[in-house]
Amino acid sequence: MECTSDLKGIDAKAHNNDPDTVLEKIRNWLTAASRRRTIPGVNKLRRDFKEFKARLPAILDDLGIDGGETLYNDYCQIVEEAIKEKI
Repeated sequence: MECTSDLKGIDAKAHNNDPDTVLEKIRNWLTAASRRRTIPGVNKLRRDFKEFKARLPAILDDLGIDGGETLYNDYCQIVEEAIKEKI
């Protein structure tokens, strides 16, 4: 059985439940791990995330989903659609 402490040598860093820190750490990790040059800068990601958070209540309302009842899978699908709209 694997658990979160078994990260195959990856040095996990704390994010203190701060979305800005999470965005920066994941963005930097993706840039280093993938060697892609098309990953947006952290400031753009922060702006996009702020915009998404502002739109989320209306999206949930349109779908008839109470924000407090949002399932993880629903949230993931909403995020995926929002990303597709940005691309």
